[in-house]
Amino acid sequence: MIVGMKSTPSLLALACAVGIAVAACHAKRPVDPAGLRASIPVTTGAPLHSTMAAATSEPAPSGGKYSNEKLGIALEWPTGWVKKDSNDYELLLVPSGNADGAPAELTLDVPDLPGHVLGMIPIGMVKNGYVDDLKKAHGQIQIKEETPSIDGAKARKIRVTWKQDGKEYVDSALLLVHRDRVYILRVTSLVEDEPKLKAAYDALVKSLKWTKK
Repeated sequence: MIVGMKSTPSLLALACAVGIAVAACHAKRPVDPAGLRASIPVTTGAPLHSTMAAATSEPAPSGGKYSNEKLGIALEWPTGWVKKDSNDYELLLVPSGNADGAPAELTLDVPDLPGHVLGMIPIGMVKNGYVDDLKKAHGQIQIKEETPSIDGAKARKIRVTWKQDGKEYVDSALLLVHRDRVYILRVTSLVEDEPKLKAAYDALVKSLKWTKK
């Protein structure tokens, strides 16, 4: 939470604050498919994810449901994914029976934001905060951006790729602003595994329902 904000900030001040808040939250919840940021300090002290490369032994489930009335969102995930406990994400899903340990995860994040005037969260600054943190984490990145139509929300879709240690990784995120909250639905994996994960990610996004209109 950013302190010191006036109760009625200008649009520019609010935009900067929101962008910083999303970046700070993303720094706390790093995009780290294979422990790539082990040598980069994480100022919040939050643990890096070990679930990305961890194999699971559960049989393939029949999917599941997530609903959070406080956050006003409900989702369903498809067969082949299991929910993992996480202190950093509202929802963390990993492939069931991931025998080869290849990095892959689906996540829902709802960052804490500074105080602001209702209805004034610029989606462009949300995107900038997200992308800036990826640049800090991974250096040179390639970015593709779309503006999808999502009922009841302002939206941006960002696909970011980077190379490290001879491998190429991808982070695809749907950034949403709904009822003065920011929601981030994200899939992270090796680029070579992206086609296999697309159906699961698309199904998660398609299942999205706002429980507060």
